[in-house]
Amino acid sequence: MQFTCFVVILTFVFGIVDLSHFRGGSITWKPVNVTAVNGSTVDIIIEQSYSWRRSSQWCNDATILAQGSIGDMNFLRCATTPHCGGYINNLLTTVQCTDYSVSLDMSSGRKSSILTLNGDLQLVLQFYGAAWLTLQTGGQSWSISTIINLKSRKDNGRLNTPPISSILPVIRVPVNVQRTIVIPMADDDNDYLRCRWAQKNYSMISSPNNMTVDECGDVCSSVPNAILYGDNNGTSCHLVVNGTAIGYYLAALQIEDFYVNTTDTVPLSSVPIQFLIYVSNGNCQPTIIGVYSNGASIMIERNTNMASVTILAQIGCINTTITDFLKISPTGMKTSTIVQDPTNTSLYSIRLNWIPTSLGSQMFCCAAIDNTLAQSEMYCLTFVTVDSLNTTAITIVAQPKGPNMGLIIGLALLGLLLCCLCCWWVCFQWLCPIFRRLACCRIRQNRFKYEKKQEQQRSDVDSLYTVPTSAASSEVTVSSRTGRTSRLSNELVQLGLRYANNSLTTLKQPIKHIRNSVDHLMNAYQKNQRSSIENAMKGYVPLSSLDTIAHVNNGSSTNILTELGADDAVNFTTFSIIKANVK
Repeated sequence: MQFTCFVVILTFVFGIVDLSHFRGGSITWKPVNVTAVNGSTVDIIIEQSYSWRRSSQWCNDATILAQGSIGDMNFLRCATTPHCGGYINNLLTTVQCTDYSVSLDMSSGRKSSILTLNGDLQLVLQFYGAAWLTLQTGGQSWSISTIINLKSRKDNGRLNTPPISSILPVIRVPVNVQRTIVIPMADDDNDYLRCRWAQKNYSMISSPNNMTVDECGDVCSSVPNAILYGDNNGTSCHLVVNGTAIGYYLAALQIEDFYVNTTDTVPLSSVPIQFLIYVSNGNCQPTIIGVYSNGASIMIERNTNMASVTILAQIGCINTTITDFLKISPTGMKTSTIVQDPTNTSLYSIRLNWIPTSLGSQMFCCAAIDNTLAQSEMYCLTFVTVDSLNTTAITIVAQPKGPNMGLIIGLALLGLLLCCLCCWWVCFQWLCPIFRRLACCRIRQNRFKYEKKQEQQRSDVDSLYTVPTSAASSEVTVSSRTGRTSRLSNELVQLGLRYANNSLTTLKQPIKHIRNSVDHLMNAYQKNQRSSIENAMKGYVPLSSLDTIAHVNNGSSTNILTELGADDAVNFTTFSIIKANVK
């Protein structure tokens, strides 16, 4: 009995000692199966990650290899009693050591546990303790609380997966210099993420009876004059600090996910993150450079050794060396020793190796520390584990969690294109036939007017031109009657008529003179007596000799003139008259 009491007392004492050197941490969770919404119970994975003073919670490479534990012998407790979904406060807060820093005297670890809870409810699990290390502001008790929501989502009917975040247990900033600490965030549901200060009395609006939860103990709002805001994409949280006094400060934040509608005020879930800020002298600090940009995502395959990732750091001041990397790693990730670049002595690197065993996103964060204890800005990578890959590792650009402007613009352009196609179809099927009919009617009217005008012009031409066919005033009438022809045919007809008009005008004058001559001949011939003419002709030349040329008798002149050409007729007539007068 005395031995048992002694063990209990030792455990309590060492627990208090360990708790006095607490360095912050986080609690997150995710469902084992996001589609398990119809059962009465739901299996979830609870992941705890905490940091402690290394001198009290020892960790080295051997501890990590042996998967040794660090932390106190406390339990996660339900803060929404009696609405705890069957949880009975039996989950230990000790974690498996994953990282340590000799220069900062820091040990960090994490562990994952499976809980079976009642479905369709909301509850809060909380790690509560006392005796933070001495802070510039704030007390010594702490409370780290996570809100677990096991209700199905409204958008896809699945269980919600809360956001994840990771940060180093301590961030160093120079005194009297404004610095911005970027806290990475990620969400497998691609929800919109926000960050806020943890509250002493946070009201659970969606919980029964609007219960309140203590999210931060005595360290709520313990960073004076700090500004907290999220980026527009919902992928990171920014904490602007300007320390005026050297020492430690505690930042207690909550990361929450919302539906894409950014006007929502009730989160789907809430994940805590608490860390120290140490304000120190000195502005010279190393930097981390390398292949991957800060905040990049790397896709890897489950149960497969990922391609080695190199973290490269550069010193910030001459005569300094990189002596340590402060890290927060996923469970099972291994890091190499620090190697100095032989060709560039200002560069130092470590290599990451890991075989992931669970799906989803996990973060790795680190900072380079030199021999003056100057610390670089935090550098983080997100590893997204999937079942299979075509390549070993693919770097992907972080997708925005807010309104996707590219998608909105693309949909707007697609809608505009569809509208144009609809308008074109309406025009082609309805308006175009109407316009075609109107245009055809207009063309037919103009064509009819044109053809009518052409027909009138042809009629006028036909009425002007007649050609005589005999000496007895017979005339040849030229008429051209055609149906509807093309414009080219009409122009050719007009051109022919114009030339015919000119030719007839030229021919009309000599024909008129010939007719006058013939009329005079006939009048002179009729005045002479037939007998005197015949005797005169017989006495001068025999008529038989003229038969081959012409047979002159009453009324034969007309026939002769008809058979002869115009010039021959004139010569013949003149010849006959001369012979008659000779007698």
